[in-house]
Amino acid sequence: KIQYAMSVSHALDKYFKISERGSTIATELRAGLTSFLTLSYILLVHPQVMAKAGMEQRDVVTATCLSSGLATAFVAILGNLPFVMAPGLGLSAYF
Repeated sequence: KIQYAMSVSHALDKYFKISERGSTIATELRAGLTSFLTLSYILLVHPQVMAKAGMEQRDVVTATCLSSGLATAFVAILGNLPFVMAPGLGLSAYF
C-alpha cells in the first residue's frame, strides 16, 4: 500500500509538475480544500436564487455540483491549471 501511494504521488507530481513548480502534494491538497471551502457557498446560494426564478431547487443543486466538478476536472486535467470552476451569481440575478 505504501509503495502504491508513493507511485500515485510520483505520477501526480510528474503529470502536474508540482515539485518543478516549487510546491508539494500536501500544499496542493490544502490549497484544493481551501478553494473548495471558499467556493462552497455557491452550492447553497445559487439554488436559492434560481428557485426564486421558478426552477426546482434540487435540480439546480445537482446541475451546480455537476457543472462545477466537471469544469474543474476539465481545466485541471486538460489545461494542467490549478483553477476551481463554478457558476457565478452575477448573471443568475437576472432570472
